[in-house]
Amino acid sequence: MLLIQNKYYYSKRSINLHSVKLHFKKQCVIFFHSSTKKGFIMNVQIRSKDIALTPHLNDHIAAAIENFKRYHLDITTVNVIITKEKKGVSVEFDMHIAHAQPVVISHTDEDLDTAIDLAIDRANKALGRLHDKAKDHNATSLREIEVAETE
Repeated sequence: MLLIQNKYYYSKRSINLHSVKLHFKKQCVIFFHSSTKKGFIMNVQIRSKDIALTPHLNDHIAAAIENFKRYHLDITTVNVIITKEKKGVSVEFDMHIAHAQPVVISHTDEDLDTAIDLAIDRANKALGRLHDKAKDHNATSLREIEVAETE
């Protein structure tokens, strides 16, 4: 769970709260969070630039990232970058997975909540495809089953 009260500080200041490290910069909020899963540490970084990120949205993103663990992939780092653009809001998920290429999901929408939800859905689909690919790769083939039946 990530907590933040004051969003804009004009000095570079860091606060350590257990496993949460917050960096405050001019009009940019960065959330750091570490969670463990079977010996693996998943580092989570949520950045928002030119947008006030409410604690509710921050908790929603953190909960969605925690749900990424259900795919049993060794996710080492998740970077979430939320930026204000001319035509709405851009949300980008950058997920680094051990022994695989990074998965980058970016979505732009006019509404912040919609952009976050659609980016989370796309990230879930991408991780599901990667999980199915890894699971199917280790499955026994039809040739092995036919050879075992003939013997």
